[in-house]
Amino acid sequence: MTAASQTKRPEDFDAFWDRMVGRCMQAPVRYRLEPADFPSVSAECFDLYFQSMDGEWVHALYLRPRTPCAQKRPALLMFHGYTWNCGG
Repeated sequence: MTAASQTKRPEDFDAFWDRMVGRCMQAPVRYRLEPADFPSVSAECFDLYFQSMDGEWVHALYLRPRTPCAQKRPALLMFHGYTWNCGG
């Protein structure tokens, strides 16, 4: 396999993502939100566990402002890779 063939968009790219989005829409939403023992004066901190489409449980850290905003605000999602960690 050449480098060019490794980066070429597959012929069935759109069909693949259409199937995956459809699968996501059909999957039940299962999650647990547990208060985390992490002190912060400005945010509520939680351990969030959610179930993947394949039934595996995924762990995430979820922080939200202690004082609700009157207007919608953007959210920040950070995904670490194999060489990272979630930080201190």
